[in-house]
Amino acid sequence: MYKTLILLLLLFLSCNEIMPKKKLIFFTDSTFQQKKDSVFADSLSQIKEEAFVQVYGGNNKQSFEQGKLNNGIKVGLWKSYVDMLDHTVLQDEKLYSPEGDMTNFKAYDYDTKQVVEDKNYLHDQLTGIQKEFYPTGNLHVSFETDEKGKYINDFIVLSEKGETIFASHLGSQGTGYIKYYDKDNFLIWEGSFKNKKKEGWHHEYMPDAGRKATTKSILYQDDKPVKTK
Repeated sequence: MYKTLILLLLLFLSCNEIMPKKKLIFFTDSTFQQKKDSVFADSLSQIKEEAFVQVYGGNNKQSFEQGKLNNGIKVGLWKSYVDMLDHTVLQDEKLYSPEGDMTNFKAYDYDTKQVVEDKNYLHDQLTGIQKEFYPTGNLHVSFETDEKGKYINDFIVLSEKGETIFASHLGSQGTGYIKYYDKDNFLIWEGSFKNKKKEGWHHEYMPDAGRKATTKSILYQDDKPVKTK
């Protein structure tokens, strides 16, 4: 019995170390200028009111996110800031529906402050036009996904100067070939799709310090992997 109590106590202490309480600072409005009060909470769901809050938690105690809570769920625009020693920098923005579902996500480059990702969601699934950008703000990749997150219509990769590196039209049925390049224009993966499902060989490439990239290849049949080499 004594050993059991000790184990339970150690488990409780370890859980507290892994999941520290969040610090919530309340503000009078969406400008986040005038503070009201603050509390510590295990989760945002404990806040049963409508409030504008800054939420601190995690390893970096100066990093935070801020936005509006409505009965414990995030609604409207939320912004996340990361501490960079002497100042905080906008990391990303998330837009939530009145029901608390994320509908849009934007990520920012720390140095240029430009949007580097702009993704749209429906019921927590990538849906609609999706875009990735170079740190300069120039468009890098544009593609479209259906309500299940499957590739459809146009998939386009551009250089930083706006030149087309790769373009494919999959149509509403999601049939065609895709090549994805990183921001250094290195081919990361490629493969064919048939009726929105992976079909045939899909190849992943991993750069190795300027030497020839290593390759991982998976053979798909009806979206299911059947062979690897």
